[in-house]
Amino acid sequence: MVKPILLTEFHAPKPLGVITVCSNLKVLYLQGNSITKIENLHIFNKLTHLYLQDNKISRIENLEKLINLEKLFIGHNCITVVEGLENLKQLKELHLEQQNLPPGEALQFDPRTMESLSETLLLLDISKNELNSLWDICLLKSLVELHARGNKFQSIPGVCEPLSTLPNLQILDLSGNEICSFPKYRDAVMMSASQKLEWLDNKKLYQVTREFVQNFEIFKKQQSVTVIPQNDFPGLVTSDRNESKEISDLTLCNNLPTKPGLAAITSLFPPWSLKRTVMIRSQKKPTSSFQHSSNTVSDMNIFHKPT
Repeated sequence: MVKPILLTEFHAPKPLGVITVCSNLKVLYLQGNSITKIENLHIFNKLTHLYLQDNKISRIENLEKLINLEKLFIGHNCITVVEGLENLKQLKELHLEQQNLPPGEALQFDPRTMESLSETLLLLDISKNELNSLWDICLLKSLVELHARGNKFQSIPGVCEPLSTLPNLQILDLSGNEICSFPKYRDAVMMSASQKLEWLDNKKLYQVTREFVQNFEIFKKQQSVTVIPQNDFPGLVTSDRNESKEISDLTLCNNLPTKPGLAAITSLFPPWSLKRTVMIRSQKKPTSSFQHSSNTVSDMNIFHKPT
């Protein structure tokens, strides 16, 4: 078994030159070496783990020969664009946290690289890179774990909508972002993210909580109030002098509109639960073609003509 080689605090101009004979190398530690350019790694085609964090690298390049690479640690460098990884078909973890970016700039992602990693990448760390949304990573369909702490997420849609495109996400860390203080932030993430999501900001998500939030959102939609125009109730007629006709409960029930948009409202007034609370005494005697000893129109007279 080939043991990993650790070369830290090795500040020679070409530190990789001394290990070119190790063609079977699988794990290589090169962090903290003030390296400015990735080079001389093409012979390590069996490499599976590469540690390049805490250097001065400004561009991801010369990695196309590392076809067996599974984990790449390249955080704390000076990278501005995530690129040059199209040939790494076995890459499962990509650590890009806290790049030393120019003022006012955010980390950028080459769409070609994102598409090439869509089927293999399982873990991505993009913490502290001045990002304001997650749209650039929505192609990563296989992503299981996402760390995006300490960015500049200020919009719920800019986070939740891209999350809905990641069907396999199980672990998500957005702590240290402004949106974490928004009301209903966790509810919005649970409603948008995959049903497989188990951890949010280092806190366990329980299925009973998810079901409660989902059912509550459905309930709120069903209970939304619809404004009904007065003309939709032909039984209720008000004159210019605010004189209301006397009307029975049965008349009100039978004259409720049957329009599809008002179905939820009509269900609130079943015939057996109506009470005679609508009747308003008129200031004048009602005029009608029917005669009644009490000078009022009865409920039966409204629906049955005298024989």
